[in-house]
Amino acid sequence: MWRFSRVFHLGHLPGLLLILGAALPGPLVASSESGPRAGPGLVRELQRQGEVQAVVMLHREQGSGAPTPQALVEDVLRRVPSAEVVVQHRLETVPVFIARITDRGLSRLMADPRVSKVDLDGVVMGADLESAAQIGADRVQALEIRGQGITVAVIDSGTDILENPDLDPSLVGEECFCSYGGGCCPDGSSRQSGPGSARSLSSHGPGVIGVIASRGSIAPAGIAPGASILAVRVLSDSLISTFSDVLVALDWVVSQAPGVRVVNLSLAAGPYVPPCDQADLFNEALAQLAEVFRGRGGLLVAAAGNNARSDMLGSPACVSGVLSVGAVDREDQIPFFSNGGPTLDLLAPGVGIVTDGSFGRLESQSGTSFAAPHVSGAAALLLSANPGLSPADVEERLKSRGVPVTDPRTSRITPRVDVFHALLLPMDLGLSPGVISPRSRGHGFKIWLEPQSPFAAADLDPDTVTLSVAGGAAVLANAFSATLGDENQDGIPDLSLHFDRRRLLSGISESGALGVEARGTFISGIQARGTGTLKILPPRGLGSAQEPSP
Repeated sequence: MWRFSRVFHLGHLPGLLLILGAALPGPLVASSESGPRAGPGLVRELQRQGEVQAVVMLHREQGSGAPTPQALVEDVLRRVPSAEVVVQHRLETVPVFIARITDRGLSRLMADPRVSKVDLDGVVMGADLESAAQIGADRVQALEIRGQGITVAVIDSGTDILENPDLDPSLVGEECFCSYGGGCCPDGSSRQSGPGSARSLSSHGPGVIGVIASRGSIAPAGIAPGASILAVRVLSDSLISTFSDVLVALDWVVSQAPGVRVVNLSLAAGPYVPPCDQADLFNEALAQLAEVFRGRGGLLVAAAGNNARSDMLGSPACVSGVLSVGAVDREDQIPFFSNGGPTLDLLAPGVGIVTDGSFGRLESQSGTSFAAPHVSGAAALLLSANPGLSPADVEERLKSRGVPVTDPRTSRITPRVDVFHALLLPMDLGLSPGVISPRSRGHGFKIWLEPQSPFAAADLDPDTVTLSVAGGAAVLANAFSATLGDENQDGIPDLSLHFDRRRLLSGISESGALGVEARGTFISGIQARGTGTLKILPPRGLGSAQEPSP
């Protein structure tokens, strides 16, 4: 039996704000073997109410001649009477729209083969700094890497209702998509934009923003106190939102806020067995949005949820394109409430987190809601240090360089974020020669590396430097000599390393401009990366007499 908007309460412990999960519609059922699918409670609610708010997903069409999502939605809507399908929102990046529909409207939609799924709009709820030192953020900040230049969107309950010296300096925008209860934006509407539109009585959103970017006047400084925050309110003051508000808000960020590199979602529905990309319409739409956002260089971070499930995750954390975050305490022990599972990506501090509250208060919060912003802040630090990192780079760094923690419930090991050791600093890379012929008679191949301030070439350990060409087709290590100098004569010392050119060529079977990557480790343990291009001449191209020599 389908149960609408049932809420699971874990209960409240002193000093703890735990996640509240909403039971989602059950598995979507097909109206015919090949036709669109409708949530099993949709018809019942239509019979009971006569009209319901629904989320409608269309099949995505891809290819050079495919219509845009907006054009596809418009064409479908053109074929149904507007009185039977009253559109509330259209997503821009994926073919999804939210509408008030009648039973006749549902029949019309179900008859269109382009309609993939129709389901009731459901409910999503909020998931309830010494921790900076626990994850190494204080050591990163000491390097003057504080998240500057990076914007994080926080989709939550908003920011402090009053002026707040910890939070206000970081705000670069406020938006509200909050329709629960008829409209829960500060002006009473369901959509508000501009200064003041994300203000809230709840301390949930201010606490999440504080963990990421607090300036440290009231609460401890955040993980990335130099980062900018786009506050997007979707949760009411009682920490309830709808599926449609979350989808519309995320779609707005993806399509209208190109400067956002990280989105934090400390809210959850479910839980689900991961991955949940195809579990229902809400998760399928989230998966599509996550795919588009990642393709544009963005990273979604979400709280795992506080349902005390070791085999399930809340949504959006259960979606495969989202970085899921569970909680640990100060001793790196996993608290009972933190959800887990085989796809849980990271752990972060989420017990007794001292952060900002509404009305300028200082509060102690617990829950995966407050673990997730530690990871969002860590991602902002990595991107601030090296803006060229891709979402895959950031995820790989955070997961591969974390501290392993074993979940005693399952013996599963998940990394706890360690942002200091996850840093991958940029450095300039030079090559000599930059053009090589396969018929080369030379034996030497030299690179020089110039780290960026505050690090110097003398800080690099030459024994750790590796050179890879063409995505790993050729990998060199153990340079046979290393010297400090100034190869490019810019007045900044660099480290020159000499490799065997024959070994380099032996691993390369193609010609043309090939990507080159050098990695090395500073004495402090932080890694750095430089990239360049090496041109390999065709076998019948220029001879070695026309090839530069080192």
